[in-house]
Amino acid sequence: MKRALISTFTAGLIALSSTIPSQAHITMANDQMRAGYQELVTMLVPHGCGPEPTTEIRIKIPPEVPIAMPEEKPGWETKTVMRKLDEPIPMEGGIAMITEVVDEFVWSGGNLPVDKVGTFSFIARMPNTPGSVVFFKTIQTCGEVSERWI
Repeated sequence: MKRALISTFTAGLIALSSTIPSQAHITMANDQMRAGYQELVTMLVPHGCGPEPTTEIRIKIPPEVPIAMPEEKPGWETKTVMRKLDEPIPMEGGIAMITEVVDEFVWSGGNLPVDKVGTFSFIARMPNTPGSVVFFKTIQTCGEVSERWI
């Protein structure tokens, strides 16, 4: 059976430039996902912002991703920010209506040293549109400095 795939990216993957190697960046462990399936999305944080450790990761869940659930990360507070829908949509099976969806995940309160790799994962239902590209805009905060991979 041939799998229908969609591409997923963080803005950091697209915005990354070899002319700025000392800046922080975030990439995905896997940038090919199956259309219409719930997939494990893992963001890789290879280092902090210059000499500062990473203290917060914020990931925007795009509107075309209807279901998303974060993985808890020991030593970090995990927060899910919800967004109300303009019009409710039916749940699978049509039993109930969904009136709000996940808008973003925020992992904060931790401390990822500049010389350590960190992972931040969540489950996301990929759109049922083979060949499409989904962007997960990400903000990495290191103390008072933020890198916006959007």
